[in-house]
Amino acid sequence: MNFLQRFGSSTSIAVQDSDDTSITGQFRSSRVDFVNQLPGVDGSAVDPDSSNYEASFIRQWSRVDAGQVWQLGYGYNRNVAQGSDFDYRGHRAIVGGSQQFEDASFAFLSLQYNSRNYDNPQTSTGSFRQDRELLVSVSYLRPAFQTEKLYWVAEYAYDLNESDIESSSYDRDIFGL
Repeated sequence: MNFLQRFGSSTSIAVQDSDDTSITGQFRSSRVDFVNQLPGVDGSAVDPDSSNYEASFIRQWSRVDAGQVWQLGYGYNRNVAQGSDFDYRGHRAIVGGSQQFEDASFAFLSLQYNSRNYDNPQTSTGSFRQDRELLVSVSYLRPAFQTEKLYWVAEYAYDLNESDIESSSYDRDIFGL
């Protein structure tokens, strides 16, 4: 049985430059390790085990009187894999917002667009791979049991990845409660 181990760390700094605006810089590092891969995969060009790094900046605007927060950001992403098929450089655009309501509930909306350009020709096709991914997510949090320390959460995300390698294209719906 093949399964995934993922671990990492991140550090960030936020600077509030006015009562209503701030900017956050973040560096994230993660390691992905697929355990019990098929024979011949480990150490080959198709080995997906990798280290991933991202540096991002997010600008945030707040309207405290209206209970609103809006975000706009950019991230540069680098994946360094054991297998050459999975080395890439990527860019991520981030747009999002939240609204707090009078009953202490919150609604969140996030849009992310990822562009990944792979460094090496793919073993299966001999061509360079490019992926474009759109991730749309919405969440709603509502206080549970008349307290603002415990929340009920409903989440939905739609993830569409279009790749010029057909077997790497997908779309999925993700639900959470």
